[in-house]
Amino acid sequence: MKENFMKAYGKYILFVVVIVITLLWLSGFFTPKIKSGEIKPQAKKVSGLKVAEVEVVEALQTPYFGLVQPDDRAEIASRVFGRVERVFVKEGDAVSTGKLLAIIDAEDIKANISAVEAQIKGAEAALRAAKAQYEAERRTFERYEKLLHEKAITPQEYDEVKARYESAKERVKEAEQALKALSYQKSSISSQLNYTTLRAPFSGTIVEKRVDVGDLATPGQTLFVLERGPFKVEVEVPEKFWDYLTLNREVDVQLDEEGKEIIKGRVVERSSAINPVTRTFRVKVLLYQQTGIKSGQAVRILLPEKGKFVLIPQKSLYQRNDFTGVFVVRPDGTLELRFVKLGIQIGDKIEVISGLNPHEKIVVEGIERACDGCILEK
Repeated sequence: MKENFMKAYGKYILFVVVIVITLLWLSGFFTPKIKSGEIKPQAKKVSGLKVAEVEVVEALQTPYFGLVQPDDRAEIASRVFGRVERVFVKEGDAVSTGKLLAIIDAEDIKANISAVEAQIKGAEAALRAAKAQYEAERRTFERYEKLLHEKAITPQEYDEVKARYESAKERVKEAEQALKALSYQKSSISSQLNYTTLRAPFSGTIVEKRVDVGDLATPGQTLFVLERGPFKVEVEVPEKFWDYLTLNREVDVQLDEEGKEIIKGRVVERSSAINPVTRTFRVKVLLYQQTGIKSGQAVRILLPEKGKFVLIPQKSLYQRNDFTGVFVVRPDGTLELRFVKLGIQIGDKIEVISGLNPHEKIVVEGIERACDGCILEK
């Protein structure tokens, strides 16, 4: 029996040893250990990129936005109520002083004039009747006046005749006033006929036409907008330009966003004081070139500023969503994608306000192949 116990115990010990060895093997106990340390990734190498040093200038023309305004502007409105019969101009037409622009239907006005004329005829007949009555009462009064002196009538009879005479005289005055009032009314209504024809108050260009044939015109409604040059630019500029922007100072005016169209202008008006809130003042610049200029056009007045300004090609910018940056070449030849804050655009270049230092080199061509941390192969 003891011999059977020893066999069973030996099997149990063997089973435990096998289990322990298996667990040690699964845990990697018998696998050689690799010393821990930092694994450095292999940097990607790029080639075919064009690199250039950032440009630094000591003077820059800073743009300030302004709007083109005409020398004269007229909003031509209707002064009568009626439908538009005819329109003789369209937007963009050049017109001379007195040019007929539109005609408004005058039938209602003519009908009112006819009604007043009929009332005038009635008033004239009433005046004639009042005058005839007055003449009869006047002659009767004169006779009774003589009879009173002759004491052929009583004072009471004389007073009755005198009262009728005075009443007849007042009726004549009332009839004359009524006729005069109707004449004034006719003149007032007739004058509205002049307002049914709209004419240009001065020579210029029709910049807006807000009416078509058949439209209903109402008093005060603007139907046409007429403007004439010379055109000027009104702009608000910082107070630091107060001494520079004197009257008759010539300045450059940029007409387009790219800076390809630049014309000359001259300061013709300037505010007499600086706005204490905005610390700016207003100037008006007369444009030397007038052709092709439109009222309301947004332009830029270019004013010189001194300092150190960093410029880079616009094509060197890397933009993704709200991120704008450039690939800077470090001294060790690696690329760094760096955020930059931009300023004004000057042709195909753009100012960098912050993010770059003078003499730094950036990738200007092939940015689609560049990456942050890449090694630039020469």
